[in-house]
Amino acid sequence: MDTSKPKKKWYRWLVWLMFLVPPAVCVGVALYWVYGVAPVLTADTTSPWTLHLDVDTIAPGEELVASFYSCKTSEIEGTWSKSLIDTVEWNLVTNASRLPMGCGYHALVQQVPVAVPDGAYKLKLTVEYQVNPLSKQHFEFLSAPFQVKRPKEMVQRSRPREAILITPAALDRILNRLHQLEVWRYRSER
Repeated sequence: MDTSKPKKKWYRWLVWLMFLVPPAVCVGVALYWVYGVAPVLTADTTSPWTLHLDVDTIAPGEELVASFYSCKTSEIEGTWSKSLIDTVEWNLVTNASRLPMGCGYHALVQQVPVAVPDGAYKLKLTVEYQVNPLSKQHFEFLSAPFQVKRPKEMVQRSRPREAILITPAALDRILNRLHQLEVWRYRSER
């Protein structure tokens, strides 16, 4: 006959619960952070994720004014970056996004760089929010195409200058003179 004490089944269940519940809670929180987060921004339903421009043609160096409609549902601060797109993407500025909570039109002012060549471009605004440690939300607004055109006086000034040809003898004289100046500067510092 077996005289040993019967094993307690509740003890086994308690051990299993101690090892299974905390990891299950952690996995549940991680899945919620990745998939269950509500979007920070929502767009206008008539023209979603669109930047509206005030001009069709602009000169380099001038300010481009764009507006967009969005609804911000959270107090989270993000970053936004602006770029011009033709066949390549010209990154312009990245700074903090300080959009207020609620719905409304927001203005965006950006100076077109002088180095941008003439052509058709689109303005792109990318807004990024770090919602929690595991996920980021990206939103992109894109404008209709617009033209960048230089005025005639700017085109004439920006012509490349003719190359200066330096003979080997002239190059030797220039290098000798630079060497003399460097030796003189070294002696005067002592």
